[in-house]
Amino acid sequence: MTLDTTVGTTTSQSYASVAEATAYLAFRGDTSTWTALSQSQQEQKLQWACSHINTLTFTGIKTNYMQALEWPRVNVSDKNGYVFPGNVIPQALKNAQAELAFQLIANDWTQGLGPITQESMKVGSIEMGRKSHRPFPAAVVALLEPFLAASPNSGGRLVRG
Repeated sequence: MTLDTTVGTTTSQSYASVAEATAYLAFRGDTSTWTALSQSQQEQKLQWACSHINTLTFTGIKTNYMQALEWPRVNVSDKNGYVFPGNVIPQALKNAQAELAFQLIANDWTQGLGPITQESMKVGSIEMGRKSHRPFPAAVVALLEPFLAASPNSGGRLVRG
């Protein structure tokens, strides 16, 4: 299997290539469990991580409504206020995907979590609710934070009942 990392197409499967993920993990200083995987297994982990990341709500809008993935996007800026071109995948996003793929080797962060859920509680005439997001490893959230519309580990968003 060859992983399709073409930016903005209807067939894209991943933001980061195996080579980009391997380079990030080497810089991070821990590659033994990653390099022990076959290329096919590494590609599978990257696709899984990409799929999980694509459940998040990002700022801006997709460059093209027909593209397979949530990125590239327009009207998105980095933590310093620089606007990303609509044909670029931020390196931080690729690194976050590599980080999540690496963490999926040892821990299934997606197991049994299901879709975003809504919970509510009623006390007398007052009813409150919240939407809960799937959890993500802190290192992944830290890399993605500048691009997120809301933090996935914040415990949810308060909604009117």
